[in-house]
Amino acid sequence: MLNIKSLALSAIALLMLGGCANQNSQMQRDAVMERNKALSVDKVNYVDDMDVLVSDIKLFKENGFLKLMAEFINADNGEKRDFVYQVEWYDQYGQLKETTSWRPKTVIGNQKIKVVEAATMPSIVDYKLIISTKK
Repeated sequence: MLNIKSLALSAIALLMLGGCANQNSQMQRDAVMERNKALSVDKVNYVDDMDVLVSDIKLFKENGFLKLMAEFINADNGEKRDFVYQVEWYDQYGQLKETTSWRPKTVIGNQKIKVVEAATMPSIVDYKLIISTKK
């Protein structure tokens, strides 16, 4: 009898923890979505729906070339999302100097992926990240 009660209590505790984890990940996604809405359209541009979000962007220089590290998160809890992105690279005068090809990626619900892109000219000082979830 004691084992059945212990198992039942353990099962209830696990269900409650699972519910909290879902709620926390939903709250995290909501916060990321708000941050994405606030991102300047000069830096991140969504071609269509915000099904895949940018949870973090870092810029750094390596050997004199600008590099961009972007972290993507799925806006949905469980669905896998296919998307493409590209980076436009600009010089100090705001002139478009180069554009990467469209890069296909997949991000599964509750997971993040990171990508790193590098400019090929040392004169590049700025970027725009473009994201599309439509095929």
